[in-house]
Amino acid sequence: MADHALIRRLFDGRLPALAMFDLDGTLIDSVPDIARALDATLAARGFAAAGSDRVRHWVGRGSRNLVREALAHAVAAAPDRIAEDLLDEALAFYLARYLDDCAGATTLMPGAAARREQPLPRRAGGRRHHPNIRERNDGEGGRGERLPGGGPPVEARR
Repeated sequence: MADHALIRRLFDGRLPALAMFDLDGTLIDSVPDIARALDATLAARGFAAAGSDRVRHWVGRGSRNLVREALAHAVAAAPDRIAEDLLDEALAFYLARYLDDCAGATTLMPGAAARREQPLPRRAGGRRHHPNIRERNDGEGGRGERLPGGGPPVEARR
C-alpha cells in the first residue's frame, strides 16, 4: 500500500478526490523522449532529425502543434502551410512512437528531488500548504485559489 503521509499532511489529514500535477518542465524533463519519437516520425518521412535542442522550443502547446512545427521545419515552410492529412498521419505515427517508450530518457529537472524534502510553509490560520498548490472547492463554484509561491500550480479537488 502506498504511503500517502505527505498528501495527508498537505490537506489536513484528508486525501483529495483528485490531484493534478504539471510534471513536464517543472518536475521532469521529458524532452529527450519527445525528441526521439519526433525524430523517428521525421525519419520515417525521409526528413532529418530535429534533435532535443530544437524540440525543446516546440513543446508546451500540444502534440499536434509539436508535429506541425517539426514538419514545417523539415520542409522549410510556415506551420500553417502543412497539409492537414500529412499532419494527421504524422501525428498518429508520433503518438504511437511516444507511447512505445515515453520515459526511457526522462529525468528529474534540476532541483526537483530537493524540493520534495522542503518543509511545508503555513498560511494564515496555521494550515500547511505547498506554494504551488491551489485548491478547488466545487461547493464554492469551482473557482481555484492561486496560492503564493510562484511556479506552475498543482490543482487539487476535494
